Amino acid sequence: MTATLSTPGTYSSAVVPADYAATRAGILWTAANLAADTRRRYGHRMLLDVDLLAWTLDTLIEHHPRRERTLTKTHPAVGKAARRAAAASNPLLTPELHGSPHQWMSWQQAVIAQERDHHRHPGPQLWAILAHAATLASQPGDIIEGLIPGRWPDIDRHRPNRAH
Repeated sequence: MTATLSTPGTYSSAVVPADYAATRAGILWTAANLAADTRRRYGHRMLLDVDLLAWTLDTLIEHHPRRERTLTKTHPAVGKAARRAAAASNPLLTPELHGSPHQWMSWQQAVIAQERDHHRHPGPQLWAILAHAATLASQPGDIIEGLIPGRWPDIDRHRPNRAH
């Protein structure tokens, strides 16, 4: 299951085989795909109201109902990995300033606010954070088994905020 963009040459979605859907890397790559796709389809306003990691979990459970228990069990580790990547992306993103370190949504809102303050769309920054976390969560044999990382070579071109 992958979320895809239709603009050729700009974003290549991560390919997450069903066997990897409930792994940290698989969940994080799916979240990165949704962040990139949301930027194109809905604009930044949707990201203000939707917890991207919870949406990812719901989407994966919908597509892989037999893995619901594993997905739910893995979800807290995914949130921790995403928060670590967010904190590493910017020294201003800390648990002291952005709510509970156990909840992703407060971190997501902080990233969105920061990007909007700089007149940039938050989707690319959220994608970069989630992609970094997914890369760190990946295992050496994942690519051989079919888990293909997403790529967004012209990400900077998509950062200006033109969505209102």
